[in-house]
Amino acid sequence: MRFLRPDVAIADVDIEVTGFQALPPGSRPTEPGVLRTRMRHVLTRTDGVWEIVATQNTAVAPRP
Repeated sequence: MRFLRPDVAIADVDIEVTGFQALPPGSRPTEPGVLRTRMRHVLTRTDGVWEIVATQNTAVAPRP
């Protein structure tokens, strides 16, 4: 987690998904049976309460 200001932060999360039956069209597993993604959340704090205001989820492509 990185604080840009005392009331704004960015959280980067590495995710590993297994046990899926199928993936959305155009998606490919990172390796057989595993889909890795990198999730980024932008958080803001208002009146002492943290809230996620933006999120990006990027799949990790398989190596060629």
